[in-house]
Amino acid sequence: SILCHISAPETRRMGLERCWILLLGAVLLPNSLGFAPPIAPSFSASPLGHRAHTVLRTPSAMPAGSTLLPSYPPASTRLRVVQEYTEVADEASWEEANTEGLCNVEEAMYCGLVDATDMAMVIADYMEACSGKGQNLPQQAGDVLRALLSHQAGAQGFWTTFLTDPELEKCTAAPFDPSLMSALARFPELNMGVLSSCLAMSATEETVYAEDDDDMMRENAAMSRVRVLKLLAAITSQPNPEEGNHGTSWLLDLVDYELLLQCMETAEERGLDVEGGVLEEVVGIFPERKPKAKKARAGQ
Repeated sequence: SILCHISAPETRRMGLERCWILLLGAVLLPNSLGFAPPIAPSFSASPLGHRAHTVLRTPSAMPAGSTLLPSYPPASTRLRVVQEYTEVADEASWEEANTEGLCNVEEAMYCGLVDATDMAMVIADYMEACSGKGQNLPQQAGDVLRALLSHQAGAQGFWTTFLTDPELEKCTAAPFDPSLMSALARFPELNMGVLSSCLAMSATEETVYAEDDDDMMRENAAMSRVRVLKLLAAITSQPNPEEGNHGTSWLLDLVDYELLLQCMETAEERGLDVEGGVLEEVVGIFPERKPKAKKARAGQ
């Protein structure tokens, strides 16, 4: 055997070299794959759908005589990081959706109706993509949405697009994006007034197109009406501030019920009981809220 002709010192040297090769392989292989830093790895917690960051922390104090040994995270941690990076690759990118840089907070705050509609198309399409992946709008897109819903032209442009675009399906049904609901609560009178007008207008258009036998336009108007009803139903399901919880159900006090009642009377006068029944359902969502709102205003 060849090993019989190798001296003892040479055997020990080969053993040490093998140990160093295994040790360096354990340290360098994970780092070459991007799993861990070379020294003292510590992985910060990251929510799903967000990029996991590796934080390198150096020891603040080390006992005398101690040595700094290379280390790497266990296989389970490395697998979690790989999965998170894979999820990031599937995220809908706001930068890609806003390639022309059309949507920004400053422009959204002072835009006219035409520009607001263009911004609304970008945001609504991106919201649909996020909803399809089970994600919420990132902060940048949410800030632009809130700025857009902070004034009349922006609110009209957004809600017209959001309620009438037939390609929007997932984002126009519950659960709605948190940025959308927070924008409603941030600018309640403006947006609830626009929604009331959109609901009354879509219901009125539905009756007119039904009389003209225009099925396509009637279906589009019905789609807008149904989307507003879904949004109102989502608002209704929120906690009531009167019960000590903060929610959005108080927004129903801002619905223009007089406008809806007037539209319902118009539908009844035209002999369209079905349409009158639809609006009656809307008005009856919270029948006791109107007197409460009037008493609250009278007490102020």
